[in-house]
Amino acid sequence: MPAEINDKISILVKNHFPAFYQESGPVFSAFIQAYYEYLEQTDQTIDFSRNMLSYQDLDTTTALFLDQFKKLYLDQLPGLIKADDRLTIKHIMDYYRSKGSERSIQLLFRLLFDESAKVNKPGLDVIKPSTSTFRSPRYIEVYAPELDNLIALEGLEIVGATSAAKGFVESISTNIIGGARVHIVQLSNLRGNFLR
Repeated sequence: MPAEINDKISILVKNHFPAFYQESGPVFSAFIQAYYEYLEQTDQTIDFSRNMLSYQDLDTTTALFLDQFKKLYLDQLPGLIKADDRLTIKHIMDYYRSKGSERSIQLLFRLLFDESAKVNKPGLDVIKPSTSTFRSPRYIEVYAPELDNLIALEGLEIVGATSAAKGFVESISTNIIGGARVHIVQLSNLRGNFLR
């Protein structure tokens, strides 16, 4: 039958002293036994050595070791973390890997203040001058005595007599250029070049 394994060393102390200590020094043997009982208490040397595997696990470690884990992994974060310390230490690598991203800012606010954060990117709200579609104006200048005949062309497609260029008339305006009345016909969907 195998020998029974005992977690306590203190109960074995008496058996390790020679017989003359039982007779002439029972106080010394009781002192050593009390000393080992003290070391077997929680957060003492023998307790640490016997429970080393469970203390290195974050779920089963003591408060003393939890403080050491916090110093090791949460050193860059302020001391007032609202979230659970054990859960924070387990998932802190997610924060470190995503540092500077929108996700890391949300996680940081959840850890520190236990509140959700909304990240606004001001670059999305800034007007950028180069984002609009640039369209160079396409027009022809028409020297005609009557504007009434030209206004009837708005919205219609015109075709050049010699160039066979085509375009739709968007609008017509009149200007005085060099003392002469010139009608400016704005075109869209221009195909080809009109000739004089």
